[in-house]
Amino acid sequence: MAAWNLAACQRKLDYLMKVQELAEEKLTTKEINKLLLGTDNEGITACHWTAWIWNLYVLLKVWEWAEKNLTKEEIKSYFLLATVDERRTVFHMAVKCGALEILQKVWKWANEKITTHDIKCKLLLARDDEERTVFHMAVK
Repeated sequence: MAAWNLAACQRKLDYLMKVQELAEEKLTTKEINKLLLGTDNEGITACHWTAWIWNLYVLLKVWEWAEKNLTKEEIKSYFLLATVDERRTVFHMAVKCGALEILQKVWKWANEKITTHDIKCKLLLARDDEERTVFHMAVK
């Protein structure tokens, strides 16, 4: 697991900020993007980890850095609509753990970054490996 993902996963904001600081000092934009888009051995990104562990502040930091360094298409593809861990989106993961604040933030970002069609088909109606949408998970 990359240091960036590990820091997000373990809610270590000070560590996350230090990794970001060092990356901005020492890495090229391409290397920073690789760090932001990096996954652990299960394909889970830092964005997905923050939704899973229900840490809005860490998610905001990850998102802030992503907006600074990634294109709109990369944010859409690798953060908002990416599926990991049993074909779940970041929205699935936030619903599963009951993270209302994270759901609200992801919803806001989705409305800013992706089309209405993609919100409907690829975020709200996306199915995980058990064929569940976020609505199925929410009522459980």
